[in-house]
Amino acid sequence: MPLISIHKPSFDKDLSKISQKDRVLILKSIRNLVSSNGKDSDILKIQGILWRLKIGKWRVFFEYDGDIIRLLYVERRTTTTYKKR
Repeated sequence: MPLISIHKPSFDKDLSKISQKDRVLILKSIRNLVSSNGKDSDILKIQGILWRLKIGKWRVFFEYDGDIIRLLYVERRTTTTYKKR
């Protein structure tokens, strides 16, 4: 059974600030994550139900709970990306 993705307002706001080229790449990777149940994606569990999807220089943070993925926010990878959490 495929996963169900839910976009939080913060995710949509972050995505709107990203260039069209990177936005398309990120959305394509998310569709791949959802359709393949994460099998071919570069994902890593951060803590509890918080996960990260790596897409080039971008990181998509999401909560994974059963069959539901809650897309929380998108950040460009920097030296402080993981220290904030």
